[in-house]
Amino acid sequence: MRFTMGWVLFFVFFTFGFSGTVVAGEMNHERLSDLMREYIADRGSLERKYQLKYSDEYYDRMLRLVSDWKLQLEGLDYESLPGSERIDYQLFINHLKKRQFDLELERERTEEVSGVLDFAGPLVDFVRERRRGDSPESRAVADAFHDASVELQRRMHAMENEEGFDTWLQADRAASMVEDLRGNLEWAFDFYHLYHPDFSWWVAMPWEQLDADMQAYEEALKKHFRDPEGMDDGSGIIGRPLGERALEREIHS
Repeated sequence: MRFTMGWVLFFVFFTFGFSGTVVAGEMNHERLSDLMREYIADRGSLERKYQLKYSDEYYDRMLRLVSDWKLQLEGLDYESLPGSERIDYQLFINHLKKRQFDLELERERTEEVSGVLDFAGPLVDFVRERRRGDSPESRAVADAFHDASVELQRRMHAMENEEGFDTWLQADRAASMVEDLRGNLEWAFDFYHLYHPDFSWWVAMPWEQLDADMQAYEEALKKHFRDPEGMDDGSGIIGRPLGERALEREIHS
């Protein structure tokens, strides 16, 4: 589970930073601090369940979480809140709006390079089967791993004669998507390996090859972009630019 520093600070603030006492009878709903803790618990639970962080399933579920919580907050009687809770309300709603914007932007950036994993449907299915606790069909999993290895080797060979991504940021995201899938495959494989002898017999060697090929593919993607000079804007500092839309949102938030 990945947390940015902003999210950590947000968690600390809303866990310990809520001010204000509630006068008896003044509010007929939960305190915002209680609602925030509930939101943190909901988000943490979903982050643990939907571990493929670059999948449509992940983006859809996280966006629905934000939408549901925005509706819940907007249903509160803002005028009845004491001053300190109004501040908390504004901080909470601003966080949800920013979270929605960030998820939508992340999804767009993922879609730009989604072709790097357009062959990986059976691998994703295996991860989801593990999440549901299904018993795998070992021969089918072995075949899927073998087929994926063959496709990865073909793609890495083809990349030698293809133009790369427009920017290093796209290349980096593509590599991160492969890394995320590989980590989830390793998690699913480790669960069944040795615990399920038939699975180990069929899948251990195909997984060893697939793991190596995915790591090689990830490294190849990191270098697969057209303009290495674009990483440095002249300052000598290699940074990750926000982009025009994100910068505009930060200015107006």
